[in-house]
Amino acid sequence: MTVAVTVYSDTDRIRAALGVDEADVSDDVLIDMQLELEVEVDLTAWIPGFDPITEVLSDPLAIKMMPLYVAAFCAFTALDGRELLYPYLFKDGKAETRRFQVDLQKLKDDLAAKVAKWKAAIIKAEGLTAVSAGTASFIFGSAPPDYDPVAGA
Repeated sequence: MTVAVTVYSDTDRIRAALGVDEADVSDDVLIDMQLELEVEVDLTAWIPGFDPITEVLSDPLAIKMMPLYVAAFCAFTALDGRELLYPYLFKDGKAETRRFQVDLQKLKDDLAAKVAKWKAAIIKAEGLTAVSAGTASFIFGSAPPDYDPVAGA
């Protein structure tokens, strides 16, 4: 069964990007990962005025590329740090089979490259300005080893 994760993608598209099927990763698992929220946070960061309900993109090509971007982004996010979700050995009591060896790091790298590719293409098509990820502020910092924060010297 296919479940919509966002207006741009569904669980089948995400599984296809990962190279797995519903027996490997269920709809419930993908939904529980809160991929919809991850996508919204990401798109809000680089598309001015992004609203998950209304279409803010104006270029027809950018609109067509958005499902490709979202599927790759969700697949990367679903895989990143969750490698143990993807079974390698299957047993049913009598028989067992091993999945072909998948290089999960290469898969993550490939998905990250696709995310970057589609994001750059959408930014170019829409005439947006790429936002630098280095603009975040931090609560904690580091002090040089010769500085005593208590004494202030």
